[in-house]
Amino acid sequence: MSKDSKILRAIKNGENQKMLDELYNSVLPKVRSYILNNSGTVDEANDVFQDAVMIFYKKVKMGETDSTMNITAYLVTVAKNLWINKVKRDARIQYTDELKEELIDSSLLSSMISEEREIQVKQVLGQLGERCFQLLNYIFYQDYSLAEVTAIMGFSSAEVAHTNHYRCKKKLKALVQGDASFKTLLQRGVNG
Repeated sequence: MSKDSKILRAIKNGENQKMLDELYNSVLPKVRSYILNNSGTVDEANDVFQDAVMIFYKKVKMGETDSTMNITAYLVTVAKNLWINKVKRDARIQYTDELKEELIDSSLLSSMISEEREIQVKQVLGQLGERCFQLLNYIFYQDYSLAEVTAIMGFSSAEVAHTNHYRCKKKLKALVQGDASFKTLLQRGVNG
């Protein structure tokens, strides 16, 4: 029996510590090396590796793996994607923070965002439903790929995630278009 088959069987049998020990010994050094070579720290590498293992674990528990899977290649690929997305998010957050400071300095932020608008946006998003809200949040605000969203949210394939993404965007658009007070708030925000 191959090492990968043993790991899959250990997870299915609830022998999680045995599986984790094997993965930490064989895969973590590869993930660590990649992240350290790409401006990361040991702590960041450990965090990314743990996230990759959790995605893999959920995939196994949901029966979305087969005995021919190369676990090392899968985990390293997921870890690389998670790291790339983290670097993108961090760069965007730094830029956004700089932009926010400029806006605060000029008092523009306070004139743009009113409590009334915030309440209205929350009401519309509340009508969207938790699952759609999560999906759109992962894609638009956290910049996850459809493959990552598929793993995180437990979709059976990237195509299913894409279909759900399309439906959720369509639902949000319909909610916004059907809410006259929201459209009025948007128009007031654009016009002054």
